[in-house]
Amino acid sequence: MAKTDLATFLGPNKGLTVIQDRCYAYSGVGNATASVSFEGLDFTTGAELIVGRIFFSIDDDDIAQGNQYGWKIEFNGQQLTTARLQAAVAKAPYYGIMPFYEIVIPPLTRVQVTGFTNNGGVNMCMVFSGRIY
Repeated sequence: MAKTDLATFLGPNKGLTVIQDRCYAYSGVGNATASVSFEGLDFTTGAELIVGRIFFSIDDDDIAQGNQYGWKIEFNGQQLTTARLQAAVAKAPYYGIMPFYEIVIPPLTRVQVTGFTNNGGVNMCMVFSGRIY
């Protein structure tokens, strides 16, 4: 019998997509500036617990020496964590300092993830993937 629950990736989806006991969200590439944060992910979970990872990425070409980059994760409007990094050299990857966060999301939780920088403009993206229990 053919499997009927298949997902087709069509592009950015800041909301949560559920496929059986798995889920994901993808921000697409967005730009953060010194005055405007990038609203990356924004979704509300259902009645189940979700265990997953949030991955972050910055375009290496946008990394400038001395500038700061970071992400903020909020649950139900309350800040859960903020992560920052400061570039030591221009156009250098951050070598695994912040590749992802492992995270447990309680039921009925609004999750918001934003990216920020203190410089003129940075392309970044965020991806969440998880398992529903």
